[in-house]
Amino acid sequence: MLEIYVLIGKLPLVIRKVRVMEYIVQTLIGGLGVGAIYGLVGLGFNVIFYISKVANFAQGELLMLGAYTVVAIYTATGIPFILAAILGVLISGVYGLGIYVLVNNRFITDTRTSFTWILAIFGVSMGTRNLAGQIWGTSPRPFPNVLELGHLSIKGLFVPMEYVTLLALTIAASIVIELVFSRRHHLGRAIHATARNLCAAELVGINVDYIIRFMFIFGAVIAGFGGVLIAPMLYLSPDMGSDIGLKAIVAAMVGGFGTVGLGVLSGGLLLGLLEAIGKLVLPGSLQTVITFILLIVVLLWKPEGILGEKHGERY
Repeated sequence: MLEIYVLIGKLPLVIRKVRVMEYIVQTLIGGLGVGAIYGLVGLGFNVIFYISKVANFAQGELLMLGAYTVVAIYTATGIPFILAAILGVLISGVYGLGIYVLVNNRFITDTRTSFTWILAIFGVSMGTRNLAGQIWGTSPRPFPNVLELGHLSIKGLFVPMEYVTLLALTIAASIVIELVFSRRHHLGRAIHATARNLCAAELVGINVDYIIRFMFIFGAVIAGFGGVLIAPMLYLSPDMGSDIGLKAIVAAMVGGFGTVGLGVLSGGLLLGLLEAIGKLVLPGSLQTVITFILLIVVLLWKPEGILGEKHGERY
């Protein structure tokens, strides 16, 4: 692709305009695709925070673990990729449960240990990255090219189908998350009751520990699913989840910190789109600043997030 654009200046004007427009469209759609992952992983982050009021900063590592596990299962067993993806995502969920059992369970109801909790979860993050480096190595490696999706043609402009599929699957996953949190069924009502008041939820017979464990598994599964979706566009490495995890937290704060729904996804899409625009108009040294400018603007304008709501303290 780079060689094509180096030669753009030698092409006729009409072709040059088409190629430039194609590049702009691909960059913007690619930004939306990556932004969808920010929003999806941010949803996983918010799912855990909403129910437990603790921040699981290891979401990026869960994304990395999901991607690596899928590749390991697929290459070692030769089973269909879809089945390997399901198993890899479930293993991410099991790892998320392990984080809850080993670390989180001590801090959920004791807000006085928040600083200790932050140190503990950062230790989990670093340990997970080091463990992945020991098992799979630290050198970046490509994701297996198992799905040939081709391109989508829109009025002569070619858009990679990976981005379209990524957007579609992310929106579908967000709808599933919305359904899980719906107050129309018992599980959804139990989740909201536990998030609002632990003691009252226990008094009415809700198994609070079960709900919290389920949400940690669910949040980890969401992150692992995001890893499976984004990995074909990146190189696998133990550090691949660090940057995505940080931007997912920003997307969660922009969309509505501690909320679950399409607001967080919209925050991720906005962040991804702004990053894509930054790639088109800003030098490389300034592109990373966009993330933090967006965060500062939203925090000053609406601290609870674009679609977030103010909530009282949980008892």
